[in-house]
Amino acid sequence: MDTHDSNRQFSLIYTGAVCLILLMLQVVLPGRLSQAQDPVEERAWVSVEILNMRSEQFIESSVVERLNSGQIVEVLGKDANWVNVRSADETGWVFSAYIRPVYQAWIAPQEVEVFEDLNIQSGVVMRLQEDDPVEVIGAKEDWRFIRKDGKSGWIYEDYLRIDEEKRAWVDATVLNVREEPTLNAPVLTQLYRGEQVYVEKQQDNWTVVNVPGGRGGWVATPYLSESQIAGSLEPDLSEK
Repeated sequence: MDTHDSNRQFSLIYTGAVCLILLMLQVVLPGRLSQAQDPVEERAWVSVEILNMRSEQFIESSVVERLNSGQIVEVLGKDANWVNVRSADETGWVFSAYIRPVYQAWIAPQEVEVFEDLNIQSGVVMRLQEDDPVEVIGAKEDWRFIRKDGKSGWIYEDYLRIDEEKRAWVDATVLNVREEPTLNAPVLTQLYRGEQVYVEKQQDNWTVVNVPGGRGGWVATPYLSESQIAGSLEPDLSEK
């Protein structure tokens, strides 16, 4: 056997061995590989007193459940102004303007008290220290409803900080959220003056924002403000 044939035979053996190793890894480690690719669960909370969960994404469809203010749901998908959600009992569609994302925040001062109700005269639920992580699961005016270690209560918004996401507010009566950073791209949904969004990235005069119920997409940067804008967070819509 000459040198050329020996090299060719070695190359074939090496290639076969590599393929065998890769095949064995797929068999032995499928759970780990799939676990690493699982998406992070997205949750949201109901921001109105009563919210109809419907069987399909239009107002004529039947109501499968009525969700209460502050109730937590899992976000499964979206379709224009509708969001597919799952509660503890049902799966259905809700109007996206009436849910807000559950997000993580951290305590800003050295020590704060968390109250049962929206005033400092109510009972103290717990005391938290600076940099303690919490989940924000509700909001009303300048107060935020938070949860930590199975306990929940109200705290001033100023006592929380958000490091992972940059906040902005809609500075337009109606702002289109588009599929791509161009005026010719399809409109995915619309935002309203005063709505809070979370900035993911910017490109020229366009910004990718993440908003309640997974209503993410591109918006025109000039219509975002780094300061809170006066205006209703709830658009005047007849359907809930």
